[in-house]
This record gives sequence, C-alpha cells and structure tokens, in this order.
Amino acid sequence: MSINVLPILMTVINLLSAAIYLKGFPLRSKLQTVGMALIFLVLLYDSPAGLVFYWTLNNLFSLVKNIFHKLKNPKLVLVILISLSGVLFGLYMPDRIADLTEKKKLLIMAGALVLQLPLVLYILLRFFGKSRPKREAKTNGRLYFAAVLFLTVLTGALIPSALIHDSTAEFVDVADPHSPLRYVLSACCYAVGTFLVWFGIFYRLSDKPMRRIFTYGMAALAVIAAADYLFFGTGYGNISSLLQFDTLPEAGRKEILLNLLVIAAIAAVMLLLWRKKEQLALVLVTAMCLAVTGMSVINCVGIARDYTTLKAGTKTAQEDHGARIPLSKTGKNVIVMMMDRAIGDLVPYLVEEKPELRELLDGFTYYPNCISFAQATNGASPALYGGYEYTPERINARAELPLVAKQNEALRLMPVLFDEAGYQVTVFDPPYAGYSEIPDLSIYDDHPDIRAWNTMNGGMPVTFNNGENTEKVRSRNFFAYSIFKMAPLAVQPVLYNKGTYNMPETELQIISSASEATGLSHTFMQSYNVLQHLGDITEFDTEEENTFLMMTNNTSHEPTLLSEPSYEPSAAVDNRSYDADHAQRSDGNGNAIELWDISAMTHYHANMAALLGIGRYCDFLRENGVYDNTRIIVVSDHGRPLGLHPDRIYTGEVNGMKTTLDTMGYECLLMVKDFGSTGFGPDEQFMTNADTPTMAMTGLLENPVNPATGSPVFGDYKSEGEQHVVDTEYRIVFNNGNTFTAGNWYAVRSDIRDVENWSFLGTY
Repeated sequence: MSINVLPILMTVINLLSAAIYLKGFPLRSKLQTVGMALIFLVLLYDSPAGLVFYWTLNNLFSLVKNIFHKLKNPKLVLVILISLSGVLFGLYMPDRIADLTEKKKLLIMAGALVLQLPLVLYILLRFFGKSRPKREAKTNGRLYFAAVLFLTVLTGALIPSALIHDSTAEFVDVADPHSPLRYVLSACCYAVGTFLVWFGIFYRLSDKPMRRIFTYGMAALAVIAAADYLFFGTGYGNISSLLQFDTLPEAGRKEILLNLLVIAAIAAVMLLLWRKKEQLALVLVTAMCLAVTGMSVINCVGIARDYTTLKAGTKTAQEDHGARIPLSKTGKNVIVMMMDRAIGDLVPYLVEEKPELRELLDGFTYYPNCISFAQATNGASPALYGGYEYTPERINARAELPLVAKQNEALRLMPVLFDEAGYQVTVFDPPYAGYSEIPDLSIYDDHPDIRAWNTMNGGMPVTFNNGENTEKVRSRNFFAYSIFKMAPLAVQPVLYNKGTYNMPETELQIISSASEATGLSHTFMQSYNVLQHLGDITEFDTEEENTFLMMTNNTSHEPTLLSEPSYEPSAAVDNRSYDADHAQRSDGNGNAIELWDISAMTHYHANMAALLGIGRYCDFLRENGVYDNTRIIVVSDHGRPLGLHPDRIYTGEVNGMKTTLDTMGYECLLMVKDFGSTGFGPDEQFMTNADTPTMAMTGLLENPVNPATGSPVFGDYKSEGEQHVVDTEYRIVFNNGNTFTAGNWYAVRSDIRDVENWSFLGTY
C-alpha cells in the first residue's frame, strides 16, 4: 500500500482556494467546484509527479491570488511582504551559509536592497499622486520605442563592433577568412528579437497603466545600460577572441557600491523626468540613439576596411601545399624560436619538476639574468628581432618614421641578412608585420627567396581545428557579452559565468579553480599543435646548403590548465591530488614558488607545455642527425607579472610620482644551443633579448650591417651600463604613431632580480 501525497496536497490547496473565492456564492457553485477538485484528484492520482507538481503550484498560485483579491489594499500588502522578505533575506542568509565570501555577502545585501524598491516606488507614486488629481494614464509610444531602439543598437551593434574594431584580425580565421561583421549581424538579430520583438509583444499586450510602467522602465534601463558600459567594468584586462578574459572579471566592493548608487540616482532622475518632463526624457534617449548608431557605423566601416587589408596582405601555410622547414644535414642550420610571453624565471622550476627536460634540452645554456625592453609584444619584439637599434628608446629617437616602418625593419633584419648570405630562409608568423594582428607577409616581397607563412590561428592543416565551435560561440556570445557589459557590476560575474556566458553546451575551457577545468582552450590549442607538429613539416637535405628559420609561437602566451603530471591537454582536468602533493614548486636551489591563483597556475602550465614541445622537437632533430649542426635560440619578447616573488616588487618615486612594478613582467626567456654543444646549465651574465641577432649571426656572417639603416649589427651596447625599459600601451590599434605612447620608464642594470638595481625614470 502506498499513498500519493502530491495529488492529495493539490486537492487540499484547491479546496482552500475555492473556499476563499466562493465565499458568499450559492451552494450549487460551491458543490460544482468541490466536485471538480475531487474529479481531478481521481484523474491525477497516478499521474507522473512532475505533472501533479505543476498543477499543485498552479493551485497554490490561485490560492495566493484569491487571498489578495479579498484584501482591501492588496498592492500595499504585496510590497510590504516583498520588503520584509528582503530584510529577512539580508539578515538571515549571510550567517546561515557556510564559507560565504565577502563578495557573495555583498551580492546578497544588494539583492535585499533591490527587494525594497517596490515599497519605495509605491510610496513615491502615492506621494506624487497626491500632488495632482488622478488622470487617465497616457502612454508615450515614442519614448518607449526610442528606449528599446537604443538598447537594440547598443547591444547588437555598438558593443560588439567596438570590441572587434579594437583588433579585427583576432576575429578572422586565416584558414577560412570571413568578415567579422557577421558576428555584429548575429548580435543584431539577437538584439532585435529581444528588445524590439519580444519586449514589443509584451508592451502591446499590456493595458495603458502597464504601458506607462514599461515606458519608464525601458527609458531608465537605457540610461543605466549606457552608464554601465561607458564608466564601469572597464579595467578587466585582456580578452580573447572567444570573449574570455585572462582573469575573472570581478569588481571591488567600492566600485560595486558606487555603481549601485549611480543606478539608483539614474532611476530617480528618470522617474522625475517621466513624471514631470517626459518630452525631455524623449530628447535625451533619442540623442543617445543617434550617438550609438553613429559610433556603430564608424566601427563597422573600420572593421570592413581592416578586413579587406588583412585578406589582401596575408598568406597562410595552407597555400602552396603547406609550410615546410628545410634543414641541412651537412650545412649549418640556425633556428630563432620566439616563444611569446615565455617567462625566463620559471625555467629552473620547470626543469626541476620535469628532469627529462635536461636530456631533451641537452646543449642549451640558460640565461636567467635576461631582460626585455617592454611588457608587451609591440614594445618588446623590435629589439628581439632587430637588436639594440630597436629598443623603445632608440625607436622613439627616430621620430620621423612611423612605428610600423620600424617594426618591419626589425622583422626583416635577420631574414634579409641570412638570405643575402646564401642561406635558405623560412619565416613563420612575424609578429605585427605591417602592424597587423595577422602578419602581413608582403614585407618580404622584395626578397622572393624568403619563404614566409602564417601558421597559427588555423593556418596549418595539422593544427587544431575547432572552427565550427568557434563560430557557434562567437555568434551567440557577442550578444551575451553585450548584456554582460551593460549590466550592473554586482551581477556581471553571474552573467560571465567563467567565460561561458551561461551557454548550455560549450567546448571552451572553463576553469573552476587552479586545479580543475573542463574543455580545451581554443587559442592555446592553435599554437600548441603547431609546436607539436614541427617534425611533420620538417624536411632534411643532404646538400651542403645553410638554412635559417625565424618563427613565432604562442603556446606560452595562452594560459591554460593541462592534465598533470603529463602537462597535456585534456577535456576534463582534475589536478587536485597532484597539486596537493606539489603545493610548492622548487628550483632545486632552495627557492620555491606557490601557484596560489589561477593566473599563476595556468601560465606555469603553458610554459611547461612550451618547453616540453621544444624539447621533443630537439629530440626529433637529434634522431635525424641534424642537432649538432644546428644553432637554436629560444627567446621570448617579454615575461609576465604573476606576483610569485614578493621581493621582486619594485617601488619607486621621482618628482612626486610613485610607481609599483612586478619586475617579472620583464624577465624574458633566453636559451641558446650552439653547434656541437652539450650539457644544460645557467649562465648568470647580464643579457637582454636584443642580443638575439648577434647570437644568431656570430661566426656565420662577417660584420653584418642593418640593411635599413646601414648601422653595424654587432656592438658592445651593454657597455653603456643601465638599460632603459618601458611600460607602454600594448594595443597597436591605439599605439601606432611615430613613437610609443607615454608610459612608465625604468632603468635596470646588473642583476635584474635585485630591485636595488631598478630605478624609476618617470612617465613620458
């Protein structure tokens, strides 16, 4: 025997609702209602619980509705109950939930305050209602339409187009190029459907008083959305082409409170305008519509122009049957491998954790005391490729030339000199060639023997291809990103939801902690697979012809969580046990680092994967008999400030200006394997990544001269003592004049790991 509780509960609620509703009705009506309730009890007694639960809640809603209909002032009772529930929610919840963070407590309190708004609004309406006689509710369809049109253009056109226009090339797949404007079109469709169609349906189905409320709500929402987008949540840092930030976008408590106060102030002002000066509100919202429309058109025109330039000036490794790396078994081979954002400081920790790296990298000398000249590629890479003539200070000194010309000169220096010396030259992915995110390979057109390719971002058939999922994510998430940007700071983390924007199914990597993740990082996999498949595109020649390869790879640039201890990509990463056993990583010399946050851990993983990939390629060269006759330089353009060494945080002051700097951002990677060298170990001499051209050419090219300036490449530039480095704007869309934009300048000398050897020069 069993008793089905839900149908009985449903019937009891139904009878209570009927008793309240039918009070004063004749007996016949009451009997009919009771009979119907009993019939439903029989019919639904053995029905699935989900169906009965639905009917139970439906009857519960009817019961509450009937109770309120019997009250003298149901609206007042409702707003008082909502207010009390907010008070109880704010007082009770924070102390009852274990391990509640301060930010979550703040969010609960914000929710409790929001629940006070109906009561406040009720009082305000009662107050304003007494100031003048009650009149028939009039609707202002023009104000409503202007508000929803503004929200449509803001979320569907302006926010997506502004993000794409900042770096158009990042949203172009070089293997299958299409204009990024299709993502703007997709976001526009979502916006039109949401604000114009669905909100329009609700508006049309409403009566006149409700339309008045709709009009005020949409007008206030329009101004609030504009304020949130323009003034709040603007410092979240780098964002990928799949709309994922490097770190979780979370605002501080003060900024959240300020944001809530601004929202409340806007709501109050718009309420006054709605009640007193509705025409002025219409003018304001209409002007906003015209402004966002104009800016959207400008952005879209810029995107179309950038895409046309990109498509005309790029060549991928899929053309001409794919890129190849020619190496000679009898001649000399020189490989310069730039690993973007590889952090030199991590090398001893990586090697200590993975001792096999010593064998894979046998012959390399590691330079731990190596500095870069900037913390980003645009300021740091010219010196790496072109030598000391292209440090930021010397680039700025040649103010008569645009930055793009000097970047191209630096990228051409080694390939042109080796080409003119009779070497077979290959170039992969020269960064910011033509000041384009997708390198413009036409900078080598005047030397047809130089073979140049773009291999990353889908440019090689062997690389990770997730194009269909990328299109799906971008087509949907650009509109979701717009909603995120126009939302109050307190709810932005919920809308962002670890980079998924609450997408039900996604193949992106979602990192839940420093030890757990699901899915794969698309940007990491694009670069990682190029590194993994270098052996597949390498060709060996027995003829005595020298070769030179200059390549860029971003494996170390794209932080990701990998499966430990293999450090390989996995769709489900759970490193909790391994990380608990390796709470600290040691360098074997008594120094240890703690990878306490997601950024530090993911950068460590990316650098480990990069070093293992390089080591495996070296082993491949060794197996094919070309390792000893190959000089390999592995170098990075800059490091990354991860806060792993508190003693390397420099604080300085000059002329009343103060600065704080994590010097790890300038600790670039430099490892060199010369012809026939053996062993693996450090060399503590002071180095910079501008030594790269000299190290590549020494003993091979006699007295090389920069083909662009006529200046000698070799020179004792470090004899000048201190080197000057800068922290300047990293985005070339904003930093593309003749000199770098103003930034903090520092002087560094001797041991870069000692903050006493750093000094602040000022901001200029």
